[in-house]
Amino acid sequence: MKHTGRVLQPKEIDTAKQWYRDVMSNGDLLVHGKDWEYDMIQAQQAGVEWLNARQATVPDIARFFGCPSDLIDAAVSGQNITYANMTQRNLEFLIMYLGPAVFKRERICRNCCSSPVS
Repeated sequence: MKHTGRVLQPKEIDTAKQWYRDVMSNGDLLVHGKDWEYDMIQAQQAGVEWLNARQATVPDIARFFGCPSDLIDAAVSGQNITYANMTQRNLEFLIMYLGPAVFKRERICRNCCSSPVS
């Protein structure tokens, strides 16, 4: 974020910093005039550098997002994962990954409604 209109005074700098902090911490939209430049490339580059430093692979990234890597056909080196059939794997996915979310939704619904959602 850079102010291009003029040189800011120390009090204006503090106000601008606080404004930016408030907007980012609340997750609000960043609205600024034409005298401000906002460059997202630094944030994107920092993310890419972090992944490169970790030498993250597809299974690592799938783990970051909570997705089973074998369901997106990510090659896992040194491991041989086999399932008797696709039905068994899909059932495991439903129980292990989707089950907790469905259980939470149903529990919340029972607390606020007189009957479960159909």
